Amino acid sequence: MKAAASRDASWGPAFARRRTGAVVLAAALACVLGAGACDRDRAVSRPAREAPALVFIHGLGGGPADWADVANSLGAQHRVVLIGLPGHAHRAMVDSLPIATAAADVARRLRAIDGPVVLVGHSVGGAVAVRAALLAPSRVVGVALVETALRPQFAPGDRAALERAFADDFPRAVRDAYAGFASDDAQSDDLARQANAIGSDAFRRWLRDVLDEDLAAPAARLRVPVLVVLADRSWPRGEPWRATADSLGYSGVARLSAVRIENSGHFVMLDRPIELEAALRGWLAALPRD
Repeated sequence: MKAAASRDASWGPAFARRRTGAVVLAAALACVLGAGACDRDRAVSRPAREAPALVFIHGLGGGPADWADVANSLGAQHRVVLIGLPGHAHRAMVDSLPIATAAADVARRLRAIDGPVVLVGHSVGGAVAVRAALLAPSRVVGVALVETALRPQFAPGDRAALERAFADDFPRAVRDAYAGFASDDAQSDDLARQANAIGSDAFRRWLRDVLDEDLAAPAARLRVPVLVVLADRSWPRGEPWRATADSLGYSGVARLSAVRIENSGHFVMLDRPIELEAALRGWLAALPRD
């Protein structure tokens, strides 16, 4: 088994080796951060009775608007619902473990959606999606995970350094992280602004939960089709899928499809929305229909 800390990916879920300063911080945080403007939970569209509804969950530091391009494109065939995480913009932070609490909230919200549901999560939103799918197995017919690592990607020393950086100077840690993995300066500034808006306390509580959460075994209990979409820096060209799956915790997932999207950073829905939409559309078309 390849050790998680040995992977060399500057954007994706895996932790980078032999890197220092802002670049190491950026690589480490790529598995937990989302991006974009925060917004209230909202339904975007409502067509095709037989098509599953799509519930999109953003990552840490982001908001529902992260999914705007992809959701609008898929909204002609599917009802689309965008869900915000606790502590982001209009939603209060929770006192308990945020991933589990957010997952329970998503599972509860599924009761208001008629018909089958597919959960689509980015980064830590993928962790929430996995937990929610396990809580609502009769409602969820598929799970799509975009740039989500199921297994923790940090050695103890790396984890301690990461938490210390955010405790010592939160704005600088956020700025350095996003400067290291944004696609350009404008995106970097926007991502950092959104993450800073959450506040140090809520952000760090999410971060601690993410660093503790190991979803490899729970995800292996999923009985629905699972799609994992990774940028090419998370699933490097030339690396066999088996090695990537092992490192990121996907080896035990039974009904798994994997797609690599070239020339993208961690924020695939922002960098390559057309390619991500195509990957989702093809996978959705192959889902079993009852």
